[in-house]
Amino acid sequence: MNKTLIWLLVAIIGLFIMGNGAAWYFLVYREEKNNSSTNLISNVNTNSANRNTNQGLANSNQNSNANNNSSSGVAAVKSVHCLQNPLKGKQIVINNLTDYSTVTVPFTFSGTANVFENTFQFRLRDCRGPVLKEGTITASGEAGANAIFSHTVSLTLSRSPMDVVLEVYELSMADNSEKNFYQVPLRLIKNTD
Repeated sequence: MNKTLIWLLVAIIGLFIMGNGAAWYFLVYREEKNNSSTNLISNVNTNSANRNTNQGLANSNQNSNANNNSSSGVAAVKSVHCLQNPLKGKQIVINNLTDYSTVTVPFTFSGTANVFENTFQFRLRDCRGPVLKEGTITASGEAGANAIFSHTVSLTLSRSPMDVVLEVYELSMADNSEKNFYQVPLRLIKNTD
């Protein structure tokens, strides 16, 4: 091969690599960076609003339900939790746990599912990143008719309290992607018995 052809191939490969890098930067990296900046601003605004609301409730004592929530720590947990806006799909629903509640390990979650063959996935993720527990759940009952499920999660906590996100979702039969998310942010504490 002559040198001109070799340099032409090197230039084409170089342009291809640079083009892919630029496409990745503009389509993926910048979008993730913008989303994380937006989430950070949203979290700061939410935290400020929660602080102002809690201070106003404490000063006025006008709403007994709000005071009960503040005294139980629900507002405090939400203001520091890693997930401020949980996804709430309609195909899989967890009925027995409320967002930002404090639960003792082991704990059980239950609800209904309208998914293919009544089978879906769960994942318990630490707010610091690692997945603590995951698996497959099969609901009992007729498929597509609010089949009932219940699952107990048992694990050893590395720290207590631990902020986590419980996620249930379905895997797509077409491309194995995750869909129909339902998330519940929780605070786990060790059983002291």
